[in-house]
Amino acid sequence: MVNGCPLEYVTKDVLAALVASHQPPRIFVRGGALVTVRSDENDRAIIAQVGENQLRHEIARACRCKRTIADPGAKHVPPPLDVVRDLAAAPAWPFPPIVGITAGPMIRADGSVCMDEGDDDRLRTLYVKPRDLHVPPIPESPTREDAIAAVKFIDDAIGEFPFSAEPDRANAIALLATPALRQFITGCVPFALIDAPAAGTGKSLFGNVVATVTTGRPASLMLAPRDDDEWRKRITAALCEGALVINVDNIEWPLGTPSLAAALTACEWNDRALGTNSMVRVQQRSTWPGTGNNIRLRGDMPRRCYRIRLDPKVARPWQRTGFRHADLIQWVSRHRGELLAALLTLARAWIVAGKPAPAVRPLGSFESWTVTVGGVLEYAGVRGFLANLDDMYAQSDDDSPQWAAFLGAWSDLWGPTPKTVAAIADEIQSENRTLREVVPDELGDMLKRPESFRRRLGLALRRRVDTRYGDDRLHIRRGDDRHARVAEWSVEAAEVAGSAGSWGSNPVPTHGKSESSAQEERMELGGKQPPAPRTPCNEPGECGRPRQKRPPPQSGLF
Repeated sequence: MVNGCPLEYVTKDVLAALVASHQPPRIFVRGGALVTVRSDENDRAIIAQVGENQLRHEIARACRCKRTIADPGAKHVPPPLDVVRDLAAAPAWPFPPIVGITAGPMIRADGSVCMDEGDDDRLRTLYVKPRDLHVPPIPESPTREDAIAAVKFIDDAIGEFPFSAEPDRANAIALLATPALRQFITGCVPFALIDAPAAGTGKSLFGNVVATVTTGRPASLMLAPRDDDEWRKRITAALCEGALVINVDNIEWPLGTPSLAAALTACEWNDRALGTNSMVRVQQRSTWPGTGNNIRLRGDMPRRCYRIRLDPKVARPWQRTGFRHADLIQWVSRHRGELLAALLTLARAWIVAGKPAPAVRPLGSFESWTVTVGGVLEYAGVRGFLANLDDMYAQSDDDSPQWAAFLGAWSDLWGPTPKTVAAIADEIQSENRTLREVVPDELGDMLKRPESFRRRLGLALRRRVDTRYGDDRLHIRRGDDRHARVAEWSVEAAEVAGSAGSWGSNPVPTHGKSESSAQEERMELGGKQPPAPRTPCNEPGECGRPRQKRPPPQSGLF
């Protein structure tokens, strides 16, 4: 009955009816909001927020609402909006939590295998099993020989891809195994660069193999935008849908967007919901492959990536023939259950063996992924995991070599002498092309706009303070001119003892040191004698000069 009693009691009865009717559950809690799992036009399960209309739909099918009238008695009515809104505004709900959805069995955090369809409390993941999926039984205690046999079967699917070297093949198997191990990995996973020297080498095909094994269908591609705000929107949309694999296709621009870098190292993603002013908070448990030709990296991205390089070493790679499987995606779809069983067998064999630590050096910010995936591969006899990181850094990191060249030219021109951003910008935009010719690409597009260039240069210098570049370990140091109240910048090739920044306008303290030690320090600073501190003249006649007006404060950035 929806009238004749307080709203609190009506909402309580409606909530009890919803919980009782949801077997199996259809409403879940995710990021402090009500969500449901629905299918799109391609029969792909996605997570969607439960709005007012959806909640009213669920209530109407969980109970019958009646309103009493004088004659002829009670009358059926739709769920009142007051009840719907009161239920949506509750501080908590007794519905099961959900982190994501999966279309195949996965390894739980305790090392067991989730094989049963439906909501798994330990995984907080909904297993939506496709009708045509049949996964063979996983051995309870697989041996090393079982793991080696599993690798051979996986090679039947990916063995004909033209991997550039053995580490690329090992990294490819690592990418395939990551989604099945994702709940076992406690931290984040890096970005997999599926890279090649030219089009037609099979980059997108390999991305589709990964997506087909994981989800049962080819990848839903996200084109790589150039604008960071567009990156943020697309990442939020993909994570809100609970995407297991976020496949970034056709990376043409240097990859260095702050939003992607932040998402890769965030276990929880917070952002404004598209089209609203409300915030969404979701767990970030996705696997990130991306494809492109000779992909270039910038900013923080090099340390957040690993590479799978494909190189058939022919002029027209798309014309190759004679493959074992003429239609590889169709073959993978047909044998998806066996491929999943092989990946789970790899993981279980390593876990049963006591999770022996691999020889690979942990990748910073991705230690759990490195140890887990590296241990699984090494135990199964797969060698070379992450052994090509140095080559990737050298070939795809545009940012570091450009800054090394820029700082080298700066050091040759000025040595350790501190300079303001205005002075540096004027020199770059002058007829002297010593610095202009080596300006990093991220600054070059602003050269025709002096004011914007000056601001961009100041921000870039601030972000790179004390970052080492090149064999000489050149790095930027910042100081402040106390009289002009402006930041000054210098380039140094080694540590400067006793200096907290640029030294051009601040004396080196000699407290507790001998005069010889202070002299040595001054020599390290380039042989200059720091100026003696002066007592400011604030009153007329105090030092024989009239009172001088202080310059107005300026931004400490410039």
